[in-house]
Amino acid sequence: MSAQCASCGRDVSHNHENRLPPWCPHCGGDLKPKEAAVLVGAQMSQSPSGSLDRAPSAWEARPAAPQVPTAEDAGPVPHLDDLGDPEAAFRGSGWRRLLAWGLALVCFGLVAAIGYGVLHQPDKNPAGGIGLMVLFAAGGFGCAYMALTLGGLSYLVYPRALVQRRGGQSTVIPWSHIREVTQTIHVLWKKYRIRARGGIDIQLTGDIKNHVTLGSKIEEKVVECLLPGALAQLDAGETIQFGALGVNRAGMYAENELSPWPHTALSIGLQMDRVNDPTHAKLMYLHVYTHGRAKSFKVEVGQIPNFCLLLELVRQNAPQCLPVGM
Repeated sequence: MSAQCASCGRDVSHNHENRLPPWCPHCGGDLKPKEAAVLVGAQMSQSPSGSLDRAPSAWEARPAAPQVPTAEDAGPVPHLDDLGDPEAAFRGSGWRRLLAWGLALVCFGLVAAIGYGVLHQPDKNPAGGIGLMVLFAAGGFGCAYMALTLGGLSYLVYPRALVQRRGGQSTVIPWSHIREVTQTIHVLWKKYRIRARGGIDIQLTGDIKNHVTLGSKIEEKVVECLLPGALAQLDAGETIQFGALGVNRAGMYAENELSPWPHTALSIGLQMDRVNDPTHAKLMYLHVYTHGRAKSFKVEVGQIPNFCLLLELVRQNAPQCLPVGM
């Protein structure tokens, strides 16, 4: 199945869950209907016993997400020469680059050794040796390509934009064009994903030196850009959706139920339930504790878009819900 983008006219396919993406991957135009339903806190009430009433059937139309500025609102993409001096620069990981070059040399050395053996044993079938030569040569070229890629990869943080340099090309991404920043937190590592207008999709991993610091700076800039609009939505009585969670002035939605701020507490921790995947067992989750529930509602942090914006909205609405230092 597919739908047509109203901005560029191209077809956009549904994903494996038979859902459309929030924006067009070709032009970055919004695909969500403008009449998306929003819910206000007044639609939920607390019973005298302290339990939470179920959200009305209107919740089936999910709450609207934070309105990201359009290209017209954000203005044109600035030229690189107009950005001034960068606030910080982040380059490819040096030790990974050295490791890639080392593996490339090992692979090419094995190719030479196997080739020498094949040439000096003419009475034996060379097919096996040639196959190994091809295998190690491919590995050597792959490692060399990775080393060259890391050597030409860098990110520059400017007051107005993020610049990605890959080889000889530079991509300027204004902060107002970034729609979504997600972070996946493991007990041993952390990675970021940045999605922006025009189908830009960036993964920040250990390939970038100090990538956690870079991801934190990007989140700060994006929160600074999106926060005024998000607060205006809350003041208008709207509910802002962050994946499976929703936030408004009255409280937080979890599992289609509104938990008023005075009866809500948040924390970050591991998934305490038994899971079959050992990787997911070591990922960090946001735990939402509500009055009248025996267990917390858990959402993996990597499934919450603009997680830092969510925390900032909670901090400004009900700071008592957050633990010290969060």
